[in-house]
This record gives sequence, C-alpha cells and structure tokens, in this order.
Amino acid sequence: MFFPFYFKLLSGLITFLVCSSLTGIEIPSKVTSIGSHAFWGCQNLTAVSFAESSALTSVGGDAFVATRLRFVEFPATLKTLGENCFEELRYVICNSVSKPTTQGPLKNDGELTIFVPGESVDAYKESFPWNEYEILPIDRASVTISKNEE
Repeated sequence: MFFPFYFKLLSGLITFLVCSSLTGIEIPSKVTSIGSHAFWGCQNLTAVSFAESSALTSVGGDAFVATRLRFVEFPATLKTLGENCFEELRYVICNSVSKPTTQGPLKNDGELTIFVPGESVDAYKESFPWNEYEILPIDRASVTISKNEE
C-alpha cells in the first residue's frame, strides 16, 4: 500500500502508526522530518526511499520500531537522529558528510552497519554513538549488503 488514507503531512512532518497494510513508501521531497514512532507497528514495512530532492533533516526516536525494515538510505540533508531510530535496521547509508547529531544510541544491539561518505569515515568512527557500530565507506555498500543478504 502506498500512502494510506491516514497519512499525515503537517509542517513537513510525516507520521504513520500501526499501519499493517503499509509495505513501502517513498517519502516526498517536501518532508523535513520523520517523527518519533512514525512507523511504529507498521509490521509489513520493508522499503523506505526518499525523493531525489529530499529535504529531510531529522528522524525521531524509535521511528522504525516493530517493522520489517532492514535497510534505508538517508539523504545528505539529514542533520538530527533520535534515540533508537535505527532499531530494526541492519544496514544504513547516511549520505551526510557531517555526521548528524544524535539523542542517544541509534540501536539497542550492535547489529548495524552504517555506510558514510569515504572522507567522513574517521569522523564517524571517533564519536559516540557512531563508534558503537560498524562504519564503512559508501562505495562498499552494495557489495556488503548483497553478500550478507544471500
């Protein structure tokens, strides 16, 4: 299902809650924030993508809890991440050269690989909570993800 009837876009904030029929979504370019618990309980959600000219700047805490989402590629505009916002994710591509500020751990367990721009790998690895996870350059993303998903 794409954009169910209870989709809300208020002041650039996108929110879903316990939408079991949602399997995938492309976040429109004008959305600036994914709110806390935005996709909580969307148990069949397996794909999230962003419009080419995405304006996304923040992802709220627990945004993807209780979903089947394992991979997301975030736009370079991302600036702020809430606590446990990567909870269900296994792989994340973060295109931000400057690491986004965080409000706590990104995930409760360490099972997370984050791909970042090559020139930013060391900066991400040197600070909490990023240093709790595997940080690799983006150019290794497709090889690593496809190898581990077989």
